[in-house]
Amino acid sequence: MTSPLAGASPARPRTAVALLATVTAAALAFLPLTTASPAPTALDSSRTAAYGIWSDSTVPAVPSAKRAKSATLGLVFSSTTSGRLRGVQYYAAGANRRATTGSLWNASGRRIASVSFPRTTKNGWKTAWLRSPVKIRAGKKYTVSYRAPKGRYAVQPDVFADGRTRSANGLTAHRGTIGNDRGRPTKARRGAHYFIDVVFAPFGTTSTTTPTTTPTTTPTTTPTTTPTTTPTTTPTGVPAPAHFPTPTSVGPATEPTIAYGGDCTFDASESNLVIDNRVVDCGSTGVRFAVGATGIVFRNSVIRGQMFTAGNAPGDPGAENASRAPVFTVEDSRIVQSSTANAQDRALCCAHFVVRNSLVQGTHSGLWAYNNATLVGNYITTDGTDSHSSGMRVLKNTTLRDNTVVCKPVTPGQDGGCSAAAVFYREFGVTQNLTIEHNFFKLDPVGGPWFATRFAGCNTADDCVNIRFTGNLFSQGWGADGGEFPNDAGDVWSGNYWTDGTPALSDQSR
Repeated sequence: MTSPLAGASPARPRTAVALLATVTAAALAFLPLTTASPAPTALDSSRTAAYGIWSDSTVPAVPSAKRAKSATLGLVFSSTTSGRLRGVQYYAAGANRRATTGSLWNASGRRIASVSFPRTTKNGWKTAWLRSPVKIRAGKKYTVSYRAPKGRYAVQPDVFADGRTRSANGLTAHRGTIGNDRGRPTKARRGAHYFIDVVFAPFGTTSTTTPTTTPTTTPTTTPTTTPTTTPTTTPTGVPAPAHFPTPTSVGPATEPTIAYGGDCTFDASESNLVIDNRVVDCGSTGVRFAVGATGIVFRNSVIRGQMFTAGNAPGDPGAENASRAPVFTVEDSRIVQSSTANAQDRALCCAHFVVRNSLVQGTHSGLWAYNNATLVGNYITTDGTDSHSSGMRVLKNTTLRDNTVVCKPVTPGQDGGCSAAAVFYREFGVTQNLTIEHNFFKLDPVGGPWFATRFAGCNTADDCVNIRFTGNLFSQGWGADGGEFPNDAGDVWSGNYWTDGTPALSDQSR
């Protein structure tokens, strides 16, 4: 099931395809859907190649239940092929047409994506597109869910009774689930289906295979707009370590074996190039992006060496444009920097980049986001070889969401050469305009810094503004921030916790 709209739609367009299965008299048909959108953009084309499990003509036996208590409804699903989840859908009717949110959860219960559904005035299927499609691994079970804030959700019992499953086009619906809180719903009742579906696209439907030689023609795949991220609301509930990435939960779905045949410098002529399922071995020189390069994408790949935005580093005028389109985007990959040649001491630097669902590992620091970066769903760390290090360094106009951040010490015990898991120093400029939401600042088992985060300089200035530090999780055994979190215009510290479930306050150690 898909929709040509960029938000949520009250109903889905219909496509004539073969009927795959009939479940009950309520027409629970399993039907892959595609959409033929006029003059498609690259994003429209990727949506056209996506499909779901249930038919767009499916109408629930009970479109709006009498139960008026809030609940979270879910569907456990899997795919026989790896691909990307592009959207979440559910049937809305009556009082359940109000604005709400949806989520994607992995098998361990970690929320790995969120979407927002606006209010609608008509009964029918609503579709919300993920701003950042999420990798789905073949054979793994996931849960898609949505929140019914006033109950009145669609339901039909016995669809999954006696362990029955429903399958269409490589997707399998295993069971419907329900929960009372905002976490992953896990309870199954009477084999009920709550009329939730996915928008899924297998790998290979959004880009062509990248050649193994240096391109001589304009690439065929063009990214669309500057990526933004979800969710738009502050996370609720107490986060837990299982909700966050691990070194093995991110990276390529299938280990790449083909070497990228181009060189390690990307200029403006290679803008919009897509490198998919390749080993990019630039360990001795690093990956360099000339000042005019834009929109280069690395996907399902292994990158060896620092990725550096030349001409967009601190001190360069180009680095200051907070609205510039990304120089590069990395998705579902591993970036490992292990050489100190040519000052390569971070896996990523410096401005205008996006990294999602990837392992990022450096020596001195996992990365430096000087300006205009988006980091979502990553495991960011150091390798424990540098005596003066931090998990990451960030300055301004940057979003950090759903990441695990670690500084691995060079020696066991407290400090170990680590300044913090994440440093937001007022240095090389003013720390400002940061969204730091639902991240796990993790203390390495052998030790590490005195503090999880540092905002050095901000506690003595009044210009570290618009820093939202919300819904984050701290390991125990260190301080939260050294008492340096600012109290300037737009600064918010709320909903943060220690791993024992205790609220984490600024200037607190535990």
